[in-house]
Order: sequence, then structure tokens, then C-alpha cells
Amino acid sequence: MSIINRPKSNQQWFLPGILAGMTLTIKKMFLNLFNRKQMPTLNYPEEKYEYSPRFKGNHVLTVKKDGSLRCTACMLCATACPADCIEIIASEHTSPEVEKYPIRYNIDVLRCVFCGFCEEACPVDAIRMGPEWQTPGINGSKFVYDIEHLAYRPNLRGGMLSFVDDEEGHNAGIEVQVKKKEAFSDNVQRALRASGFRPFFFVTGCCEIESRIARSSVYDLSRLGVQVAENPQEADVLVAGGWINLEYEKKILRIFDLIQPPKFVIGIGACAISATPYLTAGNKKVLSDLVPVDVFVSGCPPHAEAFLEAMLQLKIKISPDPDQRTVLQTAMKTNTVQV
Repeated sequence: MSIINRPKSNQQWFLPGILAGMTLTIKKMFLNLFNRKQMPTLNYPEEKYEYSPRFKGNHVLTVKKDGSLRCTACMLCATACPADCIEIIASEHTSPEVEKYPIRYNIDVLRCVFCGFCEEACPVDAIRMGPEWQTPGINGSKFVYDIEHLAYRPNLRGGMLSFVDDEEGHNAGIEVQVKKKEAFSDNVQRALRASGFRPFFFVTGCCEIESRIARSSVYDLSRLGVQVAENPQEADVLVAGGWINLEYEKKILRIFDLIQPPKFVIGIGACAISATPYLTAGNKKVLSDLVPVDVFVSGCPPHAEAFLEAMLQLKIKISPDPDQRTVLQTAMKTNTVQV
């Protein structure tokens, strides 16, 4: 016999929930107004936010103590994946103790919505969502991660051992970006400001929330030589994200036409890049089919720092001075510590 718990009478009305949400919002607003010292501006990329161990970022394939993959190629993660972005090819293992193992394990991060279903479906703790935020890349970069990247990329220090306890796995395995107190170097500031640009944001859905955080005083885009344009005719970069239907398709094309050349495009999130959350929709649109995209940012939605990383990637691409490109690349690759 099944027991059905029906909602109480006070839970059937929207007003209590709306009032509770407004109370929390107003409370946070006044706390931020009167405690501004607790809202420092991060000097990205030298200072970076410290993520919680529960943060669902880039995927990690765990390894055994001997360095071999723990994955048994059971296909449960690929079956549970709603985005159909996991490809596994299994083979017989030479050891009689192991039935099979993956000879190919690929994840298309542009299709992935970072839901964590693969992590929940795995019975042997072989795949995890690490505390690294989703990594953007220039058009043409490698967005299909293979075994070498998932299990043995440099900041995994030879592989992430599988532990039952999540906190132990976090502390034992992966490098994360954390805040450092060093100030911006003069060379980095000059390189950033020399290739400044004005992006126009056309972002909908969940990505809009993260884009507002990226534009807030926490990150202060003007430090990077980026001034947000309120009019597309004053912009030279289009930042587009969220779902794209027939109505938004016309708006994106019109905004892109209004931007004066030379112009660039940054694609944000799985909805705009691959339309993965709307695979069954009949009118799904992909941003790269409408306009040429220069930088892709995976995630659903991507973290606010991924927006900043995408802008730095674009600066590296368009900077005419090789010395400036070297300075930016060095600043983006350094300042990581082990935990």
C-alpha cells in the first residue's frame, strides 16, 4: 500500500513562498549594503574563488592505487546521461579479476549540462564531478575529453584515487583554483587594457544569473579592460547564451548586424551551444548556425569565472602583440595550489 502525502493548505498558495523569497532577498541586500568590506573585488586571474567540494565542475575519472582506471565499462553513466554526451567502448581485460574496461571514454562537454547523473549512476565511484569550473576554449579547441584528459590531466597529480567519502576524495585528489593575496602585476594590467573591448550581453535563462554575477563588483570587469555596452551599436563583442527559439533567433541576428566590425562572439552554456536541454524540441536553434562563434563556454550554466576566462581567451586571440599574449597566457596558467 502506498501512502500519498498531500500538500498542506498553506502550501497550496503561492503568496507564502513569494513572501519568504522576498524576505531572504531583502535581508541579503541590507547585509551587503552595510557590510561592504565583506564584498571584496577579486583580482582575477591572480585571485580566484575557492570552490566547495560539492561544486559540480569538470568530470574526473578516478583511478586505483596502481594508476589504472576504476571504470568497469558498465555503461550506466552513459545510459543515465540526459544529454547523450558520454561515449564508451569496452574491451576484455587481461586480468581475470577484471571483466572489462573502457578503451575509449569520451565526454562532449559542449553537450553536457553538468547535472551529475553520471556520478550518481556509477556503482563503483569511477566518475566524479570535480571542483574545477567549466573551461572555455577558442573555436576549434578540443571539447571532447578523452581518458587522458579525464583521468590523467596535469592538475590531477597522476590521477584521483577513488574514496567512498567525498571530502577525502576532494582533499586527496585534485588541484583547485584558490584566492591569493598578490596584487595584479603591471604587465598583466597593461596587456589587459591594451586589448580592451566592449561586450553586449544577450543572455537568457539560467546563464543570465551567472552573467550578472560576472558583471558585478565582485569581479569588476573594467579591471580587465572590459566595459559592458548598453547598446549593440557601441559594442564589438556579442555574448550570447540561454535558449534560442525562433523569436530569439531574429533578435540575435539583428544584434549581430548592429555590432560594427571587427566583431566577435562568445557562446555561453549548453542551451546556446548545442541545444542539449531541448533535444526533443522541434524549433531548437544552435548559436553557431546563426553567427560565427569565436569562444565557447561549456556548462549549464557555466560559473561566473568562466565568463571572465572566456574574455581572456578572446583577448589572447585578438591581441596583436605576442608579448601581451604571453603575459595573459602565463597569468591564466599560474596561481594554482594543491589541497
